[in-house]
Amino acid sequence: IIEFQKRGNSHSRKLGQSKSRLLSGVRVLDLTNVIANPIGGRLLAKAGADVININPVTGDFILPIWIEGSWGKRNIRLDLKSQVGTQRFKELLSTADVLIDGHAPGAFERLGFDSDTLFNINPNLIRTGVSFAPRGSLWEKRRGFEQIAQTVTGVTHAQSEGSAEPHYTPMLINDYSGAYLLLAAVAAALAQREAEGGYWDA
Repeated sequence: IIEFQKRGNSHSRKLGQSKSRLLSGVRVLDLTNVIANPIGGRLLAKAGADVININPVTGDFILPIWIEGSWGKRNIRLDLKSQVGTQRFKELLSTADVLIDGHAPGAFERLGFDSDTLFNINPNLIRTGVSFAPRGSLWEKRRGFEQIAQTVTGVTHAQSEGSAEPHYTPMLINDYSGAYLLLAAVAAALAQREAEGGYWDA
């Protein structure tokens, strides 16, 4: 469910003992939208992290969902397709501990931020994000939604027993459980980085 991949051994960023909450002193860049990843970022903020929610200059937002996912975060707008926006993002990235990447598969790489680029900017970064399908699986490059996740995990089948029509569970169980797994993954990766250094995909 949670997979870690380490790269390099740089130990230039150390957090030391937390002075209050679990993730006090941790800086998080949040590039997310909709539910699972934004709620994961909100949980990190609740645990004490300084979460900077980076929003596009223009885009589609469902305001109640955006408010729920942005609670406890600082919000800025950056155009990552512009030279100025890209430069500012790189500056923020160089000082971050965690990056939550909520882009569709391959989209962040098309913006020029593949793993090599991220590693070169910040060799102590933890890159994370709730993914619909496991790395290396046949569906790795597919977009995922709660309804699809409920179907492929058997939740829809269980919910529909005795009915002629398929039914989804109204609670977004995959999105919210995925958000809590993101919190656990980041905490574990930070502990590993504190001990071993390096760049982590979690």
